[in-house]
Amino acid sequence: MEQISRRTFIKSSVALAASVGLMSVAGCASEKKETPLKVRVLIFSPTGGTLNAGLLVAAELSKDVEVLEQTSLSSRTDTISFEKKQLAVLAAPSYAGKIPFAQGLFENIQGKETPCIIVTSYGNRACENNFAQVHKLASDRGFVVIGAIAIVTPHTFGGRAGHGRPDMTDRMKIKEFAVAVLKKLEGGTYTAITVEGEADLGPKYVSNIEKVYDAEKCVKCNACVNNCPVGAIDADNLNINEELCIHCQRCSFVCGFNARDYLADRESIDDKYFKRQEVLMIV
Repeated sequence: MEQISRRTFIKSSVALAASVGLMSVAGCASEKKETPLKVRVLIFSPTGGTLNAGLLVAAELSKDVEVLEQTSLSSRTDTISFEKKQLAVLAAPSYAGKIPFAQGLFENIQGKETPCIIVTSYGNRACENNFAQVHKLASDRGFVVIGAIAIVTPHTFGGRAGHGRPDMTDRMKIKEFAVAVLKKLEGGTYTAITVEGEADLGPKYVSNIEKVYDAEKCVKCNACVNNCPVGAIDADNLNINEELCIHCQRCSFVCGFNARDYLADRESIDDKYFKRQEVLMIV
């Protein structure tokens, strides 16, 4: 397969898809039953795949959707409070079967027995422990987790794995999930779902994928520094702290000069994860 830059690949195959979710929230999706439900979506999405998945779910739940960004470090400092009659949507990707090791992710939220659903995006491999980890974070902070859905999105280190997902079949599953969630909320009382998996994050996943920095292309705009979700890039020398880096590719994604890149063996990843996985939902 021809080697293209990671920035070019993820922007063409993932970020463009996020516009579909944005259009859905803006009312360009198919008509749905009018509901007064206020949906507030917290999204951690370095390259756009989870943004798309989270917005597609939210658009099927209500026309009153508020998006609360959780990707930047600064977005995870001030407390975000929820009311009981709102619905929280917590959306995060699966990195090696875990939620990202991003400081404070979903830790700055406070509910009042607020119903909550979990949205996980994964690159056609598996979501493994994401449900359990977000479930614990939410439950410990006053939320009642009433549903969870895992949606396939393009594997950001692959070439074909998850390409074109979520597709129309996935969209139908998302709609089915949303209908079940709304039905569960109709009575005004609900119980938390149970999920499998390890709630403890455990040790951070260490990736062996090579990162490239081209100083000749870099204009020192510090976009990578300012947008890194974990503050891993030094503002003075632009070096990456590997102890903090989560290999989310945000730095490559936001660089307007293609100075940063990730060199992955995409064919090998595709061979492992090309077999189609389906949407998983619990409600």
